[in-house]
Formats: sequence, C-alpha cells, structure tokens
Amino acid sequence: MRQSVRWAILALGIGGCQRLATGPALEAAWTGSDTGRITARATAGWCERGGVLEVTGRRQDLGFGIAIYPDG
Repeated sequence: MRQSVRWAILALGIGGCQRLATGPALEAAWTGSDTGRITARATAGWCERGGVLEVTGRRQDLGFGIAIYPDG
C-alpha cells in the first residue's frame, strides 16, 4: 500500500469519520499550471467532528477529494 493511501486512511480513522458508502465512480478534471483527470471508485464518509461529508476517490497513485459542509 502506498504511503499516501495509508495517510488518507489514517486521517479518516483519527478524525472520527464514519464511512457511509462506496459508490460507482467519482469523476474530476482540473486545469491550470497542472492539469489532470481522474475516474475512480467513490467513497463517502461522515465526520461528526466538524460536521463534514467527505467524498474521495483514488486510483493507483492519484487521489481526489471534496469536503461538503451542510448548511445549518
């Protein structure tokens, strides 16, 4: 297992995040000084501490994530 993946899993565990679901796919693309794209299995986790929903995807040595803070 790659070091970055270990850290991501450890961060979810330490932060008190609970994995909710693993879905079909997360697709993302970005441009700028670095451009790229990823299509990977999506994983969602709810972090009670901070009230944030984390949606992540990783494929080989590339990962992408987004944090969603519900209003209220």
